[in-house]
Amino acid sequence: MKNINRKTRIFLGVATVISLASAVAGMIKVRSKYKKQDRFCEFEENAIETEDDIRFWEEEYLKEEEKSEEEKQQEFRELSVTVLDALFKEVLFISEKVKSVEEEVKKQSEYKELLEELESCKEEIISLWEHLEALSNMREENIIEKDRG
Repeated sequence: MKNINRKTRIFLGVATVISLASAVAGMIKVRSKYKKQDRFCEFEENAIETEDDIRFWEEEYLKEEEKSEEEKQQEFRELSVTVLDALFKEVLFISEKVKSVEEEVKKQSEYKELLEELESCKEEIISLWEHLEALSNMREENIIEKDRG
């Protein structure tokens, strides 16, 4: 019985190794096939893009060279105005935010003052209540003494 189990395990192990090896070989073959196709496609795409890019940048350079100095200065002024306008809007926005934060801080300080006043009133009420209790106790003691006496 042990020999049969051992032979079966060896047979299953060898079959597993062979099937895994064939699966790995097939995967490597498919992978290399796709790599070759990808390299070929990438090379063609890159060559086309590169030629188009070169032409595009050459045309841009020539357009810039053809512009006169005055046109360049005008373009710079327009760009400067646009940037300054955006900066001004941002400064206004920040200023509004600062004002709203200042108002919020003032409100918080007012709330804090009100809370402090409430705390002091609470302490006064507690002390008055204690005083009232003491007076009530004294009155009860006086009433009890009058009843005895």
